[in-house]
Amino acid sequence: MPQSLVLRGTAAEALQAVHRLQAFDAEVEAKIRQVQWYLAGAVLGTFLFGVVTVAGQFWLAPLAILLLIAAIGLAIYRGQLKAQDIEHRRLEILQGFFATVGDDFARKAKCSLSADFQGYQKHGRLLNRQGNNSNHTEFFTDRWFDCKGELMDGNTFSVRVAQRVRRHTRSGWVTRYGKSKYKTKVKERLDERVTLVVKISPETYPRWEELRNVLPLAAVGNLALTQLHVGNGFVRLSAATAPVKGLGGTVDTSALVDQHSLAALFVYLYAGLQQCRAATARPAGWGTK
Repeated sequence: MPQSLVLRGTAAEALQAVHRLQAFDAEVEAKIRQVQWYLAGAVLGTFLFGVVTVAGQFWLAPLAILLLIAAIGLAIYRGQLKAQDIEHRRLEILQGFFATVGDDFARKAKCSLSADFQGYQKHGRLLNRQGNNSNHTEFFTDRWFDCKGELMDGNTFSVRVAQRVRRHTRSGWVTRYGKSKYKTKVKERLDERVTLVVKISPETYPRWEELRNVLPLAAVGNLALTQLHVGNGFVRLSAATAPVKGLGGTVDTSALVDQHSLAALFVYLYAGLQQCRAATARPAGWGTK
């Protein structure tokens, strides 16, 4: 199972590649569910035959050992399958992007796509680490989505999504009811930043620089616009999601970038471009008495 998707092709080819990944991921998840049932049966059988063996039925000991070996093998296989499982949200983002914005790609034009599904701990870059081994905070950035292409109106674009993570780890001995246990507690804080850069075709949008007066910094879906730069032939939009928090591995990512976020950013930008275009088309003397 690939842990990343890198290709250069049309929007239709990219969408087909995403669909293949989704089909493979669904197959992996079905195998995981099946293996979990087998594993539960092997563990239960090991326990039952073990109890009977201890009770005096020693001839059942080989069966208990075989079931134990099978349970260990199934547990290892389940771990391998889970390592191949892809986060649904990221696949849905790719599908939503190419199913909507892909329709506006220049005909037969090829885009460059790079998407990673491994997560920040494997693919991300450690920016800083503060504290000691038992109590420390790590800061990561994971630029997991990057796409460049050309649109029908002659504009070219580059869009990327980067996840920022603050990971706090605290370890130590905890004593409860007279018993001491060594515990590790992990807290995560995540948000995602989206950057859209569009090189404007001046033939199609001669007054595109008026965008700075047309587009306010506002919320676009679950994204909050943080920066708008217009000039030198480019428009640069930066946006961010609200941060989400939780214990390690249990953070709810539904408030991060979703399958509609990237398309909403394009729609927002093009609404402003259409306003600039409409101003260009106004007749001389329009709006005067």
